[in-house]
Amino acid sequence: MRSREIMDAVARGESFTVTRDGREIAELVPIRGRRRPAAGEPPAQPDNAS
Repeated sequence: MRSREIMDAVARGESFTVTRDGREIAELVPIRGRRRPAAGEPPAQPDNAS
């Protein structure tokens, strides 16, 4: 998988575990509340929207 594809997946809410030589070394997770809408999906409204 290419880095752009990985970043797009994270933006959609997916998480990844990064490994080196079979050992887990990091986690790549989306920032809460910053999920990018999928194609055709309306943008999320802020919590304080009326």
